[in-house]
Amino acid sequence: MKKEVADVLEAAKSKVTKKRVFAVVKAIAAFLAVVAGGIGLLVRRGLKFLKKGGSNMNTMSVIALSCGSGTVAKDIEYGAFSCLLGCMNVSWPEAPEQSVALDVCSAFGIATVTVPANMRVVCDVKAVVGMVSNHAVSPDDENAPVLTITGRAVFGMITVRTADTVPVQTETEEETC
Repeated sequence: MKKEVADVLEAAKSKVTKKRVFAVVKAIAAFLAVVAGGIGLLVRRGLKFLKKGGSNMNTMSVIALSCGSGTVAKDIEYGAFSCLLGCMNVSWPEAPEQSVALDVCSAFGIATVTVPANMRVVCDVKAVVGMVSNHAVSPDDENAPVLTITGRAVFGMITVRTADTVPVQTETEEETC
């Protein structure tokens, strides 16, 4: 009788172990599918925007647990920035004289766009279980260049802010994304 009970317990343990292993394999496969889908989304949107903008544009991609910072050149009219599982900071060293179109896509990441104080911002970013925050202060000048931001925040976050509202770092603070 003891042997039969031991055999039944061993069989039950084996089934539970197999179920756990199968559940872990399914979770890993789902995670990899999400990452592959995010990369496909970023590549597709970036290529579409590249065709529209031609050679006069900035591009930057941050993929898989990395951090990146980029500056937009003064004469650029188009920009495409993609962030997947990481963080990205985009800023202007000086304000452009023309209007700029910027495509920002954040999938499971954080993208921050810092605009000069004398730029007006039009934010048309779609959030799919994500968040978009536009904290940019529009100038009073009606002739100021316009920054048009399009894109997607898929399980990610996109923040737009004016350069004047960025907190000043002290020398002891380290820069983080």
